[in-house]
Amino acid sequence: MTCGQHLELMTRAAPLSEADPIDRHAAELGLAVIVASVQGAIGYASEAALRALGRDACESLGGLTLESLSVRPDELAEAVRELLAGARRVARELDLRRPDGSTFPCAVTLALRPAAAGHPPRIVALLVDLGACRRAEEAARATEKRYRQVFESSGTANAIFDRDCRLVLQNSRSARLLGRPAAEALGKSPPELFGPVIGPAVEARMREVLRTAESAAFETEFELDVGRRRFHSTYEPIYDDEHAVEGVQVISEDVTAARLAEETRRHGEALLAESQRTAHVGHYELDVAAGVWTSSAELDRIFGIGTAYPRDVAGWGALLHPDERAAMLAFLSGPVLRDGAPFDREYRIVRESDGQTRWVHGLGQVARDASGRALRMFGTIQDITTRKRAEQLLTEEKERLAVTLRSIGDGVVTTDTAGRVELLNGVAESLTGWRQDDARGQLLPTVFHVVDEATGVPLRSLADTVLETGRTQELTDRVVLLARDGRRLPIADSCAPIHDGAGRVVGTVLVFRDMTERQRIVEGLERAARLESVGLLAGGIAHDFNNLLSGLFGHLELARRAAASHLDAAEHVEGALSVFGRARALTQQLLTFAKGGAPVRVRTSVARVVREAVAFALSGARLECRLDVADDLRCAEIDGTQIAQVIDNLVINAVQASPAGGALVVRARNVELAAHDVAGLGPGAFVRVSVSDTGTGIAPETRQRIFEPFFSTKRDGLGLGLATAYAIVRKHGGTIEVESETGRGSTFHVLLPASAPADAHAAPARTVPSPGGGRVLLMDDEPLVSGTTARILRRMGYSVTVTQSGREALAEFARARDEERPFELVLLDLTVPGGMGGQEAVAELRKVDTEVPVVASSGYSDDPVMAEPARFGFSASLPKPYPADELEALLARLLAEARTRRPTGAPLAPSALGR
Repeated sequence: MTCGQHLELMTRAAPLSEADPIDRHAAELGLAVIVASVQGAIGYASEAALRALGRDACESLGGLTLESLSVRPDELAEAVRELLAGARRVARELDLRRPDGSTFPCAVTLALRPAAAGHPPRIVALLVDLGACRRAEEAARATEKRYRQVFESSGTANAIFDRDCRLVLQNSRSARLLGRPAAEALGKSPPELFGPVIGPAVEARMREVLRTAESAAFETEFELDVGRRRFHSTYEPIYDDEHAVEGVQVISEDVTAARLAEETRRHGEALLAESQRTAHVGHYELDVAAGVWTSSAELDRIFGIGTAYPRDVAGWGALLHPDERAAMLAFLSGPVLRDGAPFDREYRIVRESDGQTRWVHGLGQVARDASGRALRMFGTIQDITTRKRAEQLLTEEKERLAVTLRSIGDGVVTTDTAGRVELLNGVAESLTGWRQDDARGQLLPTVFHVVDEATGVPLRSLADTVLETGRTQELTDRVVLLARDGRRLPIADSCAPIHDGAGRVVGTVLVFRDMTERQRIVEGLERAARLESVGLLAGGIAHDFNNLLSGLFGHLELARRAAASHLDAAEHVEGALSVFGRARALTQQLLTFAKGGAPVRVRTSVARVVREAVAFALSGARLECRLDVADDLRCAEIDGTQIAQVIDNLVINAVQASPAGGALVVRARNVELAAHDVAGLGPGAFVRVSVSDTGTGIAPETRQRIFEPFFSTKRDGLGLGLATAYAIVRKHGGTIEVESETGRGSTFHVLLPASAPADAHAAPARTVPSPGGGRVLLMDDEPLVSGTTARILRRMGYSVTVTQSGREALAEFARARDEERPFELVLLDLTVPGGMGGQEAVAELRKVDTEVPVVASSGYSDDPVMAEPARFGFSASLPKPYPADELEALLARLLAEARTRRPTGAPLAPSALGR
């Protein structure tokens, strides 16, 4: 009986008859009944009530009241008051308490029994445990839910029809099959659901199941939205409680794919023979116990055997090549049949039909019984003769390639499409310092680490560029390879894509060579080229130099006569010094041609360098020149003599390109470059010097090579003039570009980084020391130079000590320190034939004094000390010959800085120099 039925019974039941005992009524109804006084004291409880309340006997109810049973006594008391007020019966759902403290939901119905036969009125309470009812209902709902889940989630389409063959329930798969909403399909008959063609047949099958109460199965094709489908349907009878058939459940499964697979299998078997023939693969089955095998038609063709050939182990052995027969028979009987190893061997056979030797690849697997005994062996045989011949050719080709790579003098590196190293030849191993085993799999920049020679900035991997563009790339200038062991090697390299047979890029090959020896040759021949240039200009230079010497001697003679006659000689001496300055500049240009070297970069007027260089280069030339230099042309941090050499070379080239004369235009302008405006240069301010001629021009095929060393279109040229000019400009952080048209002349553009504009309000940089400014140690092996320089220094106010070698200078320096009258400045000549020069001397001097200013002096502009004096321990450099004002300004600046760091009179430690 459900909870609802109990409540309905309690609501409809009449008051208990006084004539019938209460316990008998309770027993007959099987209800939980409690009888209490109108004051609520409990006097009786049925067995069902005791069980519900968790008590053993009526005696255990002593002293209990109705209100005490409830978790909320006021609710039950309110129900009692309502009953006593005249209500026929009162029903409540309350939570009751058991002795163990647990509670349970309960439906309580109260009724008032009037007084009779001497008994006072009593309250009768009927209890129904709602917890049990609810659990039963939940169990029923869970069962129904599980049934519906199974019904819905099965992999088939389920539908239930009643005795009239009308749809009463279906799952979602069935709804999709019918192609209409579930609500619309309910109540429909098969003809209405499946149409007039299939529907009647489906209904007839249902009625047969309803009549016979036996299952039935059919396959039916339906035309659906997705096409024609085949379903396997099972019709199952559904029974009511009295085992009468009240409906039919139709379970349908889509077997379209299964039937298609069956057809595909049959078709596949037909194709297998054809595919085996095409792939030269046959299959076999060996009965191990009988020692006989069966084979496919393709296997018979591979072996060259007919149907009458004996298919036993001896027959297979007879087909094996004599050189392999014993080993193959032992392999089959031992590792395969005895030990269970798979059969996987490439071996040779001799065909029965024509005696040809063929390579085959045999595969096989042995099936065994529970005891491990070999029963049957299944496998395939593939003719691999063509592949083996190709492998042999490939092996021979690889060997030839390896010999070639080992024999060539260039380094070779190959990469895959990810830019990872796959191969290095021996030369590449030697140059990079990487062994092939260590390099394989590394990214190319890790093994082949290259940087820009001028800036030291790492260069992008050529392999990445080739893989992106699919085109060959070259780097032939200013590239340095940083080897794994720390060596720096100048190289030229190129990288090309590797294509497969279909034209796809499958990797790259990088070829590079060490250019160290070639650079040595280039440097040697550059000197020869400069001498060649000097020879070409010798006539004009001699003419100008003689004029300069004439002017110099003239002024000096006038000064001598003026001094003898007590006249003012200052005007003539100033003129002689002016001529001297021009002669000095001319000498520096000649030295630059002869030696070159690292640039000594100082802030210099580019306008002045251009004007002087053009005038120098055009000495004796017939070419008309027009100078167009901007008035506001900025200065640059350059070596003036080297940039002058660049201008000289370009002007000389213009002269040689214009044998019949013509016009030469030299322009100088300030330009601002944005990123990527000029290859190899970043954004910023530059000075551009352009040299234009109207000569023969440069052919397009030649233009790309004019800056290469040794390339020349002149019959007697060495091909180093433009290469030298390009190298100098690159060392200054600039570049050279060319524009040319055959027969119409050429224009070369020199781009140099410009200096920041000078502060117009800045104080003059030149400082003149006061007389007697300090003690100077002078070392020069040429007495004429040292004597003149010492007199000039003394007139400036310095105390001078003169020495002729580095050893002598170190001894004087140590003696002065020991006597506590140290030198404040040291001037050292770099070159002392047969003795210690300035570079060795300063290294010893710096061991005892790191603060004293030391100046390097030399007449050789190519000495690296002159370009980077601080790297060798010097404070500054002063090229010979130098005017007195340059010497005076340099010494004043160095002494001021030194006295700031170490005040005069600071104590010095005794020195061991010269001892």
